[in-house]
Amino acid sequence: MRRLLCANAAEDVVSHRRRKIVAVLAYGGLWGVAISIATVVVASTVGYWVGSELSAQTIEKPVGRCTRDKVEYYVGKYGMWPVVITRLAPFLSNDAISFVGGLLRMGYFRNIVATLLGTFPLAVLIAFLGEDSERLKTGLWLLSGIGAAAFVLWLIYDQSRPRRGV
Repeated sequence: MRRLLCANAAEDVVSHRRRKIVAVLAYGGLWGVAISIATVVVASTVGYWVGSELSAQTIEKPVGRCTRDKVEYYVGKYGMWPVVITRLAPFLSNDAISFVGGLLRMGYFRNIVATLLGTFPLAVLIAFLGEDSERLKTGLWLLSGIGAAAFVLWLIYDQSRPRRGV
């Protein structure tokens, strides 16, 4: 069962990116970006609402306990920035962050602002790179690497800072 959920999550990540690419190719840059962002906002709203209405144990079933715990820790510690990074990085699941954001009562407006901050640059990049599939593939890998490196560097920096009141 766990393998099935992981495979489903991986397909979901691919599907989000595929939908953005198809929107850009089908409707052009401007409309493709608008449609991409609108669909992410709607999906994030639904995921947030589901997370806010269900229990932690119920959320664990589709996203897994480990994922839920990690997202809960990072959102609790860093606020909306893990949401921004998750939305920006093409290899991370968007659904888990929406579910757990709702579960933690992160605040709908904060969640949507973070979603837009992470989604807009990716959608614009896909629109810019989407005319050439090889350029798109290279660009998405590069963005993923930069996003992951930036997050790791931030974590290292954060861990090395002296703590107040400790």
